[in-house]
Amino acid sequence: MSNLIKTNSTSISTTGSRIITQHQYEPYSQRLSRENKGCFVFMIDQSGSMAESWGVDDSKTKADMVAYYVNEALHEIINICQKTEADPRHYFDICVMGYGQDTLQANILWEGSLAGKTFVSPADLKQNPTGISGEIEIEKVVWGKATKQKIPLSFWFSPIAESMTPMGAAFDLCEATLKKWCAENPISFPPVVINITDGMQSDCENKDLLIKAQKVKETGTAYGTSLLFNFHLSEDAGSPLIFPSSENELPDDEYCHLLFNMSSELPEVFRKRIAIEIKNEDYSASKNYIGLTYQANVAALVKSMNIGTRTLNV
Repeated sequence: MSNLIKTNSTSISTTGSRIITQHQYEPYSQRLSRENKGCFVFMIDQSGSMAESWGVDDSKTKADMVAYYVNEALHEIINICQKTEADPRHYFDICVMGYGQDTLQANILWEGSLAGKTFVSPADLKQNPTGISGEIEIEKVVWGKATKQKIPLSFWFSPIAESMTPMGAAFDLCEATLKKWCAENPISFPPVVINITDGMQSDCENKDLLIKAQKVKETGTAYGTSLLFNFHLSEDAGSPLIFPSSENELPDDEYCHLLFNMSSELPEVFRKRIAIEIKNEDYSASKNYIGLTYQANVAALVKSMNIGTRTLNV
């Protein structure tokens, strides 16, 4: 394999300790395949404050926008995996967790035919939408000619805004879920976790939440530790902060600093796209980006989520 580097190390993964090898895998280099799937976990704040309007669009609540963008991300995952077969290939396992409906615990959000599952495949998503919400126009090129076609816009979960914010419980659930997935997929690309929230957790102290987030980031595979993105939504329509390089760039906001320290420093495979598509700057291998967005507007949130879902090699 071209992506192996010789080393004397005997353990290649925190969660995959059962794998003993004479090699170390080049971090974050694994291509996705049906044999070595990727993993996405979306963690969704569903607390009562998500019923407030989103600062950049008073006609929509934060819960509306989160549901819209996560459903769109699921559509994008299906499209990435759709090749020549009728159903998309099983390149990813996908989980969506919610915290807020229950004061003390987090829950897996799949509904309908998918209820009871932890991870679903892109084919599961395509075959089992919870409902249809309007249409979307796409452009297809057939024999060199572009044509427009309207297709139903499926969704898999609805906006909810209830109760408190047990984010600590959500990170506990995420950690346990990823440990099991990584043990079963020890040589896959490490999991990508996207946490979307608008406020402070209600079930633990800041220092405890940092520890819980660190435990999620310590799960992983032979190709590296899991990557944690935090997207902060706010009713404030101020300038967005997207993938900062240092804590000095942050506003004087305690929660923004907390999320920054919870987020992963992103590997090179993500940094190249961030430099070109988000920052509009020349790529430098020496420059780091942290997986945080703060007060993101529509365009910024779309770009940020696309970095999380479209960067991996398929």
